[in-house]
Order: sequence, then structure tokens, then C-alpha cells
Amino acid sequence: MEVKFPELSHQNPETEGVLATWFVTNGQVVEKDQLIAEVQVDKVSAEVSAPVAGRVTLLVNEQEVVRQNGVIAMID
Repeated sequence: MEVKFPELSHQNPETEGVLATWFVTNGQVVEKDQLIAEVQVDKVSAEVSAPVAGRVTLLVNEQEVVRQNGVIAMID
């Protein structure tokens, strides 16, 4: 299952943001709805939760720029 950067700027879906913080490590097993990251677009920040339970594979580093709706992790 893909974990995507949430759409925080509805006026411009092409806007990029930053993955501010990971709260999990690569390969960690997570529960559904567990907080896994914090992201930021402009001055807006949001928390990202796991959509399903499973093992996380991180695809983006902290402070990396990501387009909204871009895949930031996978959960198997």
C-alpha cells in the first residue's frame, strides 16, 4: 500500500512540501492509524498516519522536497 504526501494546498495540487519528520524507522512494523510522519507545505503542517498495518519501507528522507500526493513510503 502506498503512503502519500497529503494534499494540503487544494488551490494548487502541484505544490511541493517537505517531509519534516519520520516517527518510524525503515522496516518497522506499524499498526493501522499509527502516526508515522509529519509533513509541511508553506506554513501548514500535517500528520501522516499508516493507512494499514504492516512493515514500512521509507522512500523519502527527512527534509526532502516532495510533491503533494507523491508516494513517501510503502507498507507491506
